[in-house]
Amino acid sequence: MTKKYILIIFSFFLALQMNAQSKKILAKYGVKSVVETVSEDGKTVNDSKKIFNKDGEVIEEVSYDKSGALKDITKNIFDKHGNCIEQLVLKDGKVVERKTIKYDANDDKIEESQFNEENTLVKKQLYFYNAKGLKIEKRTLNSYGKVISVHSSIYQ
Repeated sequence: MTKKYILIIFSFFLALQMNAQSKKILAKYGVKSVVETVSEDGKTVNDSKKIFNKDGEVIEEVSYDKSGALKDITKNIFDKHGNCIEQLVLKDGKVVERKTIKYDANDDKIEESQFNEENTLVKKQLYFYNAKGLKIEKRTLNSYGKVISVHSSIYQ
């Protein structure tokens, strides 16, 4: 049983490492997009498509349903530091969700606001860091500014 958990944890960290390297590799080889497909019962359909900028950041992700029909499109906008500062989710050509993200001088995310299709604030998340730059708290606020949850991290 313990070996199973160790294997799961190792696999998780390996996947994180591979994801971190993929951005560098994509930029190095000038990869512009990746299409992922699923094959079942002799039928192949698109699952997703990612489009990258010159730095290997995902600027657009297209999602498809199980039949291969377009589900939604997510567009990401980055600042000059490579931080995603805005994310738009479109369905049928209409923005159905928008997120804005703010960062501090250390490029640490400090605020993420989520808006609905009417561009009304749904919720906001605030991030707090200790003197070493480690995230110590994430507060989620509703559209009225009331704290609805707090996630804390204690480092030992």
